[in-house]
Amino acid sequence: MKNLKAITWVLGLALAAGPAMVATAQEGQWEPVEPQGQWSDAWHHGFHEGAEAARRDLHEGRRPDMDDHEQYRHPNVPRDMRRDFRDGFARGYHMVVEHNMHRDRDDRGYGPGR
Repeated sequence: MKNLKAITWVLGLALAAGPAMVATAQEGQWEPVEPQGQWSDAWHHGFHEGAEAARRDLHEGRRPDMDDHEQYRHPNVPRDMRRDFRDGFARGYHMVVEHNMHRDRDDRGYGPGR
């Protein structure tokens, strides 16, 4: 019964947080969820690369700035796919940075309900 309550609570939290994020209860690690729709493969690839770049920047204590990444400025994809790649990169990068900024604020006690 405790597991059912925990699962219900996590699902409620995920629904309240919106479709842009998912909490994985097993590992306690947040993963951005890619928006569904008519996105190209280049966009999806950029999304993953952007999320990883943001994690590295935050983990290494660097100022988050996607323009600092060679992969964003000069993506290794065909010229006609660069805009999609950059758009996806930006979306993934910003989702991770925003999540971590809000999490850090909440951890310090400044978030809602404190």
